[in-house]
Amino acid sequence: MLGKKGAGFWLLIYSISLFGVLSGLYLLSLDEANEFNIYQKLFGKLQKEIPLFYNNIDVEMEISRQEVRYHVFEVTNEFGENGGFAKENLCDKREGFVVIDFKICNPDLEVNYLELFKREFKTVSINLVGNSVNGSLGDLSYKKELNEVKVDYKEDKKFNQDVFLDLKFLSELLDRIKDCKDRKQELEGCTGIKPEIRGGYAFFTIENNKNGLMILEDKAVVKKAVFKFAVKND
Repeated sequence: MLGKKGAGFWLLIYSISLFGVLSGLYLLSLDEANEFNIYQKLFGKLQKEIPLFYNNIDVEMEISRQEVRYHVFEVTNEFGENGGFAKENLCDKREGFVVIDFKICNPDLEVNYLELFKREFKTVSINLVGNSVNGSLGDLSYKKELNEVKVDYKEDKKFNQDVFLDLKFLSELLDRIKDCKDRKQELEGCTGIKPEIRGGYAFFTIENNKNGLMILEDKAVVKKAVFKFAVKND
């Protein structure tokens, strides 16, 4: 067991050693070229750069989502105004409505929607699930190099966007109308939907309950998507 003098001696030795270590660290901190200070500065830069890096990624992803959304509005408007076809189709027309003839002009709604979307917008992959169009625009690749630190980030630009029309309901409605016509039944009673009857044709306008941004005649307007078509009322 140490006496008071022995304990004081070792405390003095410890204090001198600690002072030496702290003095050394202090002197290192004054030398900008030492590895510790270089690392500290680099780490400080990374702390500032990394949030900006991920913010740039978030911005790019949001731009992609809005671009898809815009094209969905555009495609849905053309698709709905042309009875499930593109503007260029060989169907008869009456008063701005495409006349669906179930023998020679009967649209496959899902196939046509996807084809129209692909025509307007380049994607890596695309499909319809229910009433949503989803797919990928490819990888977002973002690289950042800071001194000896390299960051290489990739993220798939996936999208899943409502098309603002109930395609399943519309397909079933067309099937019901065909069945009603085959059985020579009156369309309103047979389908449960009242068309406008004019000049030997029945005009259907099916309005969706969701608002979408549509670009009409170079103007952006918010409106509900509609699906319009006509059939002979015979």
